[in-house]
Amino acid sequence: MTPTVSLLQHTLARVDLWLARALRRAELLQNEEAQHGGLYVTHSQAVAQLYQAGVEVALEEEESQSISLSIQEAKERAETFDQQVRAQGIRHTIGTLADCFHLSDLEVDAFILILAPAIEPRYTTLYSYLQDDVTTKQPRVALLLDLLCGNALERLTFLHKFGEEAPLRRYGLIESMPSSDTSRGSSLLYEALQIDPTLIQWLLGTPHLHRTIAPYATFHALESTTTLTEDNSDSDLLPILTTTLEHRALLSLHGADEQRQHIAASALAQVNEQGLLEVELTRALQQGVDGSTLVRLALRDALLLNALPCFQGWEDDLVNETMAEMVYTFPHPVVLRGKGRWHGNSATRSRPILSYACTHPTYSQRRRLWNEAVNHALNLDLDMVAGQFTLTSQQIRHAATTARDYALQRGDAITTADLINAARFHSTPRLGTLAYQIHPRFAWDDIVLPVEHKTILREIVNMVRGRGIVLEEWGLGHKLVSSSGVSALFAGSPGTGKTMAAEVIAGELGLDLYKIDLSSVVNKYIGETEKSLGKLFDEASASNAILFFDEADALFGKRSEVKDSHDRYANIEVSYLLQRMEQYDGITILATNLRSSMDEAFTRRLQFAIDFPFPDEKDRLNLWETLLPPHVPRDATVNLTLLARRFKLAGGNIRNVIVSAAHIAAANGRVVTQHHLLHGIRRELQKMGRLIDEREMRVD
Repeated sequence: MTPTVSLLQHTLARVDLWLARALRRAELLQNEEAQHGGLYVTHSQAVAQLYQAGVEVALEEEESQSISLSIQEAKERAETFDQQVRAQGIRHTIGTLADCFHLSDLEVDAFILILAPAIEPRYTTLYSYLQDDVTTKQPRVALLLDLLCGNALERLTFLHKFGEEAPLRRYGLIESMPSSDTSRGSSLLYEALQIDPTLIQWLLGTPHLHRTIAPYATFHALESTTTLTEDNSDSDLLPILTTTLEHRALLSLHGADEQRQHIAASALAQVNEQGLLEVELTRALQQGVDGSTLVRLALRDALLLNALPCFQGWEDDLVNETMAEMVYTFPHPVVLRGKGRWHGNSATRSRPILSYACTHPTYSQRRRLWNEAVNHALNLDLDMVAGQFTLTSQQIRHAATTARDYALQRGDAITTADLINAARFHSTPRLGTLAYQIHPRFAWDDIVLPVEHKTILREIVNMVRGRGIVLEEWGLGHKLVSSSGVSALFAGSPGTGKTMAAEVIAGELGLDLYKIDLSSVVNKYIGETEKSLGKLFDEASASNAILFFDEADALFGKRSEVKDSHDRYANIEVSYLLQRMEQYDGITILATNLRSSMDEAFTRRLQFAIDFPFPDEKDRLNLWETLLPPHVPRDATVNLTLLARRFKLAGGNIRNVIVSAAHIAAANGRVVTQHHLLHGIRRELQKMGRLIDEREMRVD
């Protein structure tokens, strides 16, 4: 028998003596069997339960004092045994329970009486007899008062200990049993009480979480919590943890990096020699769990498990006054995790709240995390991966695992390309209906531009890759640059290669490219455009995606002179968009057909601006040769030089012509001829509304 179970047996000896005194007080009826016609428990049956336990019921009045002395002796023996098992390191005792929740002696006695039937079934018979109800096997409040109180004044004084705000109820130590008997109304005296089953397991030495919080909570034992080292902590974290413990403060951990939040909470538990109890508040509330009940039971189980309570998703819009008051009155530190900092603005706030930002890791931290995640593997360009992808520490670990999966499936060693593909996969873009993804199809050799323009595109790529070093390690981001975002303007006629250039950049960097659907963003109703833009940038902030605004002058156009309310609100939209674009840490590309229509405030704040020229004859020939795949069957009559000289078409138009000619050829001879290409040019010119010179449509 374990010390904990032995202690409970010693404790039940007091229950036997209480019940012996109650039976002594009970009126002994003559011919009990004749006076009861239904189900009942006789006095002799009740007495037999105590004789089974070795307790003799006193029949003389003068022996009542002897029973009282025996109760006191049993209590003292239990307390002595409690001290002995505490010396052996046994924490799961009723004495520990009383210490945790500051229970009075009478409350402890009531708890023991309610607990008894869960330990020894024979008490159900005794309780049924004393309450004159064979169906009620748990003690009612009235019976507890009879057993523990000597007079009416004591009964009235002790009654409030069973109310909703008393420790026994507030911490969920006792629960009311459901009853179908409505004859006595809703009087507290007639409520039958029971102990929470998980609490009984705790008393028996096998702790479990309460059934309400168990689906949403995770307990980390002391030995599994995190110890802070130089590898997993920021230099300013340890002093905050120390201050939190010294002042019994609440610690608000906020920011996008949930893994860093977990490490900070786990380290606080380690410093305080506790386990860690993490509760997913947001998920529980979404599934209909009452927030106040969840917090109350989580704080209770944290005390029982000697754990630091940590609530995930502690946001202003989810936390009510009752939940806040519970953490204020909790006697130990509490960790509150959320996206935003929680200030606890309340008139009842009675303790300090410290705050620590767990934002995305810096470039140097990301590089260290990548290095650890790939086990310090060589021949990997971690500088490039860390610079291109702003990921949380958890995303980096998951991405490294995914990259290893890619390598294993390929049967080869892990490569930088594996890391880039995995990092893009774990960036989790959530741009929804406001944008659609463009899958890059082109590389540097596919785009036809002057050398100077290609150089600028490569400079954009280099800026993205090197911003971690320049802004963070070299310190330019502290004063000279407001964000790590990269922005560029692509201006030029339709089909000159603006979208293709964006695809080349996305393909080179291994980033997702999203084209903004302006019809979903721009709204004629006042304020709706700002809401859509705010949602767009909020969801894009953690996506590591390139935002491509085609026909950007629809959003970024010049602000006009204010003549009416519509002009004023239109200018507000432009100003708001300028503000959000400056705050965005990702890559923004604006494309326009007419650069002069763009607002100067936008162009002044852009790092790059490229005018895509209309291709000359040499470039047009290059486009024809680049866009017409070599494996397409081609007749000897095809003369691309002639087509480039005769028809002034942009790259987008040439692409359309080649696609149209290929479809015609597939249905007629399966070989692309000069005639097929000329027919495609005719259709393209008609679509563009341009006059067709029949002399130019000749094959020769």
